[in-house]
Amino acid sequence: MRKHCLLQPGYSSSLHWTCRGEPSGHIRYTVAQDASALTLDYKVQLYGGDWEPMKYTVPLEALPCRYGGERQYFHCPNRQCARRCEVLYSYGQYFLCRHCCGYLYPSQKGDRLDKLLEAKRKIGARIFEDWDGVDGWCKRKGMHWRTFEGQFRRYRQLEDAWQGEFYHRARGLLGEGVRL
Repeated sequence: MRKHCLLQPGYSSSLHWTCRGEPSGHIRYTVAQDASALTLDYKVQLYGGDWEPMKYTVPLEALPCRYGGERQYFHCPNRQCARRCEVLYSYGQYFLCRHCCGYLYPSQKGDRLDKLLEAKRKIGARIFEDWDGVDGWCKRKGMHWRTFEGQFRRYRQLEDAWQGEFYHRARGLLGEGVRL
């Protein structure tokens, strides 16, 4: 909304969205004359019940940017939260912040094995010339040997940590009597 200049004082319009090419929803909104709030007006149907009208206000806050101008933020309409956010997500019958919806970033979803593998992948892509995600033992052109050796040591440490964690988990799943 901010990128398309839809949060101008006194502006009123509606947004429509689709699911698999079929219209699936719309919402009307109005920005207050002083641009301090956004009023959302829509209908919601939960679990096949009757359509219920929803109308509530989402506080807006404009903060100055470092090199001029300003950026507008929503405040979560959940009164227990009210945190500042750039995106509101549809959750049940309300639009709330990511924290209130319980949504995680992809980096927050992985376990220790995933994080070790991702760290190893990042270093590998940075230091190897022909990196395919698994192998690539040729130093990237233009990289100093000292830098490469330090990063390669870290890469090997991550590989060893990943193998150790994998071995530990496999032992836990298969039992102590199984030879790996």
